[in-house]
Amino acid sequence: MNQIPGRRADLRLLTADAPQLGIDLALAHRPHLILLDVNMPGMDGYEVLAVLRRDPVTHRIPVIAITANALAGDIERGRAAGFRDDITKPIDVTAFLRVVEEALRYRR
Repeated sequence: MNQIPGRRADLRLLTADAPQLGIDLALAHRPHLILLDVNMPGMDGYEVLAVLRRDPVTHRIPVIAITANALAGDIERGRAAGFRDDITKPIDVTAFLRVVEEALRYRR
């Protein structure tokens, strides 16, 4: 994942190894896009998304779910929760870059 954004000079990736750190980074840096792993220990991606949506600083930032769950019900749950889109593991680089481009182009 860390190497994919390097294919585009206009992208910079900030990473967090814990949910709260990711929230703190989003609040401090106000990114144009957030990639969020759904399956994290302690606080899952849905809980993190809910925190981001409640905060006026981050509530409009598009969030893309990164998940190993590719079932239709999982994708529908993510959309209903407020994820802009989803990327399924293992990551297809071409599809990933397309989803990122779309999210950046049509930011809310």
